[in-house]
Amino acid sequence: MMFIGVVSVAAEKEAEVPANKVSFVAAVALNEDGHPIAMNMNIVKGFWLTEISRWAKHHLQSDSTVISDGLPCFSAVKKQAAPYQ
Repeated sequence: MMFIGVVSVAAEKEAEVPANKVSFVAAVALNEDGHPIAMNMNIVKGFWLTEISRWAKHHLQSDSTVISDGLPCFSAVKKQAAPYQ
């Protein structure tokens, strides 16, 4: 199973989460044909390098392909997954 597609509901600033929003990360598993077969959504404390790194260590396999929205904190997954886009 390969996880692809890290998605976030991001605040305007990386470390700032408005009171009425919840930070989360989602991962989608695809089969060999590229069709989604499972999704994992997790609430995170915020979009910080340390928090995303903790999430990646717990949820990503080393052969995962990660596609992010470009928020700087997602560079933390580079140590856990390859390739990172």
